Amino acid sequence: MSAMNELFTVLEDEQPRLFELFPTDQKTVAVIPCTGSKLDHAAPAGELYTGSTFRPTLRAATIVADQVLILSALHGLVELGRVLEPYELKMGSPGSVTADRIRNQIAAFGIEKARLISFLPSAYRQKLSAAHDGELVDLYAGSRGIGDQKSIVRRIISGELKAAA
Repeated sequence: MSAMNELFTVLEDEQPRLFELFPTDQKTVAVIPCTGSKLDHAAPAGELYTGSTFRPTLRAATIVADQVLILSALHGLVELGRVLEPYELKMGSPGSVTADRIRNQIAAFGIEKARLISFLPSAYRQKLSAAHDGELVDLYAGSRGIGDQKSIVRRIISGELKAAA
């Protein structure tokens, strides 16, 4: 079963909605990836990344979660306001962040029991999954690639996909 089928249900009015994804009694933290394209100078993480998917993914993440963190291949989990210098590193390359470091960051942010909502491609999601013992909801599970991922983001932003009441 695809992620869309698991996470979304079509109601009688045929409007897709998120299915029981965000209960009110549990903090939700969306985790989005860094991008290869960056500004050429230091900037807050929420502004540093300039890849074509970054802004829409950030917008969708702010719709569905209480907090948004970026998973940087170099720095691990970072808050949107943390100022970073530009860097060149891909997840999985020598020098990229380890699962142990991410686990320590999860503890430092106090989100061990939070429901993490992943907007991450496979290599990033695998690192996060190895570091987080709690619930991890992968919005891209079963997607066939970037086209499906962009569609999920676009549908969240447009309001076509909404949190279940």
